[in-house]
Amino acid sequence: MTTLPTPADYTDKDFEALNRRLELLLQAVFPAWTDFNRSSFGNILKELFAFALDVLTYYQDQQAGETRWGTATLRKSVIELARLINYTLGSASAATVDVTLTMPRVLPGDVIIPAETVVKTVGSDPVRFHTLSDVTITAGGLTSAAVSAKHSDVQQDAFTAKGEASEEFVLTQRPYLDDSESVTIAGSPWTQVDNFLDSGPTDKHYIVLVDAEDIATFRVGDGTNGLIPTLGDAVTVDYETGGGTSGNVEAGTLVKVEGSFSDAFGNPTTLTANNASAAAGGTNRETVSEAKVAAPRSLRVLNRAIARTDWEDLAIQVPGIGRALMLTKVEDPTLGAEGKGYLFLVPDTGGTPSAALKTAVEDYINDNFPIPLNFVWEARDPVYNTIDVVAYVYLSTNATESAVETSVLADLRALFAPVNDDGTPNEEIDFGYNYKDAAGDPEPKVALDKIANILHDTIGVRRLGTPGDGEGVTLNAAEDDVDLALREFPEGGTLTLINGDTGSPFAGHPVAL
Repeated sequence: MTTLPTPADYTDKDFEALNRRLELLLQAVFPAWTDFNRSSFGNILKELFAFALDVLTYYQDQQAGETRWGTATLRKSVIELARLINYTLGSASAATVDVTLTMPRVLPGDVIIPAETVVKTVGSDPVRFHTLSDVTITAGGLTSAAVSAKHSDVQQDAFTAKGEASEEFVLTQRPYLDDSESVTIAGSPWTQVDNFLDSGPTDKHYIVLVDAEDIATFRVGDGTNGLIPTLGDAVTVDYETGGGTSGNVEAGTLVKVEGSFSDAFGNPTTLTANNASAAAGGTNRETVSEAKVAAPRSLRVLNRAIARTDWEDLAIQVPGIGRALMLTKVEDPTLGAEGKGYLFLVPDTGGTPSAALKTAVEDYINDNFPIPLNFVWEARDPVYNTIDVVAYVYLSTNATESAVETSVLADLRALFAPVNDDGTPNEEIDFGYNYKDAAGDPEPKVALDKIANILHDTIGVRRLGTPGDGEGVTLNAAEDDVDLALREFPEGGTLTLINGDTGSPFAGHPVAL
């Protein structure tokens, strides 16, 4: 009777296991070699081989992990995996703001300030914006003019085509900003596409591939799907780099203007800048953690907005939106007429979304995804349920109020943050509609014991509560869970910690969560 072979144990690959296997192999070949503890050249070689094998198996395991969504950690691996489902990790986006450019005195002629003039903050590492259009300070009494500016740098690269199929052109500057490019080949504009599947042999199409270092590569077609440039054609790529949340500067911080200026008669002048409002719209590039959530979600939505969750998945694809909830009269009878939806939007930083951000969500969905006939919808501000926390805490020996306060604040702020530090949705809190019990029925409430457990687990807290007062933790002045309406989203209000030993609040309390 044939017996099945003993399966290999692929998990037994550490140094000790490999060293022992080498010893057994050596004993089988050299029976007289029995002393593996004595310092000798042979034993040194044996252990060096075991060490090398240990390192190699580690790299093998890591490489295997990079081929799966659940275990991939390197950005370049996630980029390649995402391409398999036609998903592209998003680049940073650039903040924009209106600035006023001012001269110190009236000049007899017009002063033309060209587009791409740099305005910036002061300091050793200034934040740079460039103006988006020409602007003129006209003669006759005016000394200032307003113009829009963007937190990016304008770049241009030039190449010469080799006339090869699927030729690639690698840009020299980074970080590349998505969809900021303008490509001309032999003086003719070319068009970006997601892929070449629908491109014919004469279509002037290209695709953009962005690597883990935010360096963009432009690839043309192969002559069957997409046109091949002719040998010697001049290729010019105008594009932008920069972006990120560092561009969301406060009002009044963009004050310096680079360059020299004069009026139509050659009279020189200096310029200063001022932004009356804060810059907005700057976001960092999509993280690996965000992509692991967003890429599978993109397969659920595809090309329509029908189901309630479709709207939510599409909304959070807009930079700046952290959480979203779509409700109709079916889910919440207190809402308006039949056939109308309300998409409640929570920015990734909390608070209220700007009008521009809500418009961006509406335009993104209306312009790109079919919606049901006779269905009307609108983007709305979130409805927050602000939760104030009061707790009596008894400190451990040598613990200080300031250290306990720091830990509790960090944990509670993380609890109430709409998104985690890595950009993924914070599953610890949600809209009231999404709180369910074990049977899947609505249970919209923030649990008191969740807050109490955070306090209990804080280093330096020996116990909670006051004599005869149970846990000694209240949410919104009640020692009970906080009920949420279906459309409500919980947010942190204030924290008041009271020293149980002294009966006095911590210094400076209450503090904002």
